[in-house]
Amino acid sequence: MTFGIIEMVTPKTFLANLQLAVGVIVIVVIFFLLYAWSVKNVEKANDMRYQSLSLAEELRQSSNDLTRMVRTYVATNNPLYKKYYQDIIDIRNGTLPRPKNYDKMYWDFAMSGDTLPDATEATSLLGLMKKAGFSEQELQKLSASKSHSDKLTEIEFNAMKLLESSVTGDKNKALSILYDDTYHLAKSAIMTPISEVTSLVEKRTNLDEALDMIKRAVAARPDSGYIVDSLGWVLYRLGRHEEAVAHMEKAVELMPVDPVVNDHLGDVFWAVGRTMEAEFQWRRALSFIDPEDVDAEADPERIRRKLDVGLDQVLEEEGADPIAVANGG
Repeated sequence: MTFGIIEMVTPKTFLANLQLAVGVIVIVVIFFLLYAWSVKNVEKANDMRYQSLSLAEELRQSSNDLTRMVRTYVATNNPLYKKYYQDIIDIRNGTLPRPKNYDKMYWDFAMSGDTLPDATEATSLLGLMKKAGFSEQELQKLSASKSHSDKLTEIEFNAMKLLESSVTGDKNKALSILYDDTYHLAKSAIMTPISEVTSLVEKRTNLDEALDMIKRAVAARPDSGYIVDSLGWVLYRLGRHEEAVAHMEKAVELMPVDPVVNDHLGDVFWAVGRTMEAEFQWRRALSFIDPEDVDAEADPERIRRKLDVGLDQVLEEEGADPIAVANGG
């Protein structure tokens, strides 16, 4: 019996077992590296989201700090608050060095007389935003918000001049223009684009995370039309239209009679200016839709509408951003 067992463990069997063991180890290492890569990318996406939202919040807070300083100055006539008011503007514009840890509590400490941290280099808030990876659409909205805030300072400077006038100095009138309907409407115009940017950042970073996951799925199953279509569609949603084309064309090659995939390729073609090809794909998509399938994902009425008026008009009717904006054009 013992001899029989020994006889079974031949060099050939041992080599096969060793190769199997090595293969298992390699697979485990590959999955571990993929997991580590995935975690790293998720952490990077979360860091970018936090930085972007923090800068958007700083713009909102700077407007509120300006309001607080000008109202306090007019109410107390203490020149220190007028200085703080101008400092906020200069720090935001990058003409005054930016303090360390310059967050929403900085001016709370300043007003209470606490020792403030040293300043660093002068950097404008919009400059920091451009480095933070905001999309062109997000930057346009943030720039619009700052422009509204800069315009509001005209009202605030007028209130200070009214207080300081030796002839007509009137604290009550100066305060009234800092609390009236015109002032509050101007504040709303500042906050609306910031709120929109917050939603856009959340949407974009979620898509970035989805993109990482789909890329891994495509690497594992490159012949899956649905997965390749998903990759192309996420790139399209991110405004990376040129990159999306090749993936969507590949998806149609893998699933030539799928109405959703053909519809998606039509949208991507439209986004890069290939309108005749887009219309061809939409017609193909319509031809593959089963009229008796009430649960079909492809919407024939929406496709017909795109053929009638184009994708840009359909997006406008749906309240979505037009392709040109989504693509940074």
